[in-house]
Amino acid sequence: MTVSTRTIAGSPAEVSVEAFLVPNAYPTDAQLIDGVIVMTDATFRHQLLALRLVTALHLWCEAATGRGRAGFGGNWVVNERSVAKPDAWWIRPDDQPGLIGARSDVPPTIAAEVRSPRTWKLDRGRKRELYEAKGVAELWLVDPQTNELTVLRRSRPEAAAFDDRSRLVPGDTLATPLLDGFSIDVAALFAA
Repeated sequence: MTVSTRTIAGSPAEVSVEAFLVPNAYPTDAQLIDGVIVMTDATFRHQLLALRLVTALHLWCEAATGRGRAGFGGNWVVNERSVAKPDAWWIRPDDQPGLIGARSDVPPTIAAEVRSPRTWKLDRGRKRELYEAKGVAELWLVDPQTNELTVLRRSRPEAAAFDDRSRLVPGDTLATPLLDGFSIDVAALFAA
């Protein structure tokens, strides 16, 4: 999912998480970042890359029991003023009960954001900070302009911040110690 910093006409200057989560109060493609409503603006390429990530994660989960759950979007409450909707996510099996209803206060274990022209700065900046503070174990930043995938992860579960950074390009394979046997060919991810 991509986000633009365009606010919705008539929205209050700052919106609470509770007001944001009222059914039908805001479009389903909106997010709340620091109390401000921001809208998605996904291109077709963006949607294709997000779909490939979600599909790969979902197929890995379905290949064996006890592998957690994968998806896209959702209402991930990352702090008292923000609700993020990652383009793709994976959550550990033990955290799945947190996915009942319209919100989760448990962070995804892995979150992925795909670049769009208007929101790359937000995805790499403030949303990265929010994911890191909430305890997301890995953040995948997917850049279709450069065909690069940046993986930010904690080198150990108790690490306070993303302290391991990898840059992957076509010819590389995305794998993670969190998902035994999972991999994505980076060239195939970015294929036209």
